[in-house]
Amino acid sequence: MFPQSKITISAAASTYLDILRALSAQLVVFGHAMVFSKVYLFERMPFPPVESIAVVVFFILSGFLISVSVINQKYKNESYSFYEFFVARFARIFVVLIPALVFVAVVDFTIISFDYDYNYNYSFNFKTAFSNLFMLQKNPISQTAMFGSASTWWSLSIEWWLYLFFGWFVLSFSKSINFWLVALLLGVFPLYYSVTGHGAGLPLVWFASALSVYFISADTKLNRLVGVAIVCGVLACIRFSSSNDAFDLVACVLLLVTFFCTFKLLNRVDSVPNVSFSRAVKFLAGYSYTLYLIHFTVMEALNSIYGQGHYFWGAIILSNLVALLFAYFTEMNLARIKIFIKKIYLRVQDGFSYR
Repeated sequence: MFPQSKITISAAASTYLDILRALSAQLVVFGHAMVFSKVYLFERMPFPPVESIAVVVFFILSGFLISVSVINQKYKNESYSFYEFFVARFARIFVVLIPALVFVAVVDFTIISFDYDYNYNYSFNFKTAFSNLFMLQKNPISQTAMFGSASTWWSLSIEWWLYLFFGWFVLSFSKSINFWLVALLLGVFPLYYSVTGHGAGLPLVWFASALSVYFISADTKLNRLVGVAIVCGVLACIRFSSSNDAFDLVACVLLLVTFFCTFKLLNRVDSVPNVSFSRAVKFLAGYSYTLYLIHFTVMEALNSIYGQGHYFWGAIILSNLVALLFAYFTEMNLARIKIFIKKIYLRVQDGFSYR
């Protein structure tokens, strides 16, 4: 099931991945800032909202990087298990999510307390808070709303259950009934959003991106990679424009192929990118998840206090500054926090083993 060799990523390809992470996060902020400040580049947009297309890129990156991580961990340690995978994913997601949830609660409560305009009374309650904490927002059964002004969190629950389903399937695979029962439970979100709901088809794009990793080592001529990347990139733009749907499956697959061919091209490059540029990009990518989680709440606060108006750049700058402040203590120190959580996990595991 796993490739026999470790997947190596060149410095150029690594910088490319960081560029996509950073740029996608900023495009989400850019798109929402346009909506809140009523600043539009065109009278009639010739393509879907950039923030929605950026979400597609996030799913492509997520599937690809999770697959690379699992393969490399398995290569390094054959006994690498779903439980270790779960701890790593839990740290990555919840170390940022929990402070973000508190931030949303404090900001929204402050807006309500000062009697500013607030549009989320229906979802600002303990039920939605706990639902979002346990990644059950927009679930197939009750379609629970996102907590308060955290409107962008609809995609988090889909990705979280994709992680667990993928990790369980590739790391714990067996023919036992228990395995399939757990797989069915973990697969409810991915299966549902593969065919319907907001963002329908995104799980299919995620899985396709995860599977693309198995073709990294395939020998492909350079000119063919360039040709396919250009053709698929152009076709993706045309399809996005004609369908006006950021989650159009054909357009998303074309975008995935463009991403993958470009990655393979850059992964062949031996030269190291400009050090200053690489550091700047890595810095911006280093708080992309935090920025995605809290920017909408920052903009809603500006909207509630000042009303819809011309604070486009102010919204972007303030969102980045607040995200940086939070990320400094969470996302940017994730490696240390993961080690701390892993130590706690091992102590608990040893305690149960002793009993």
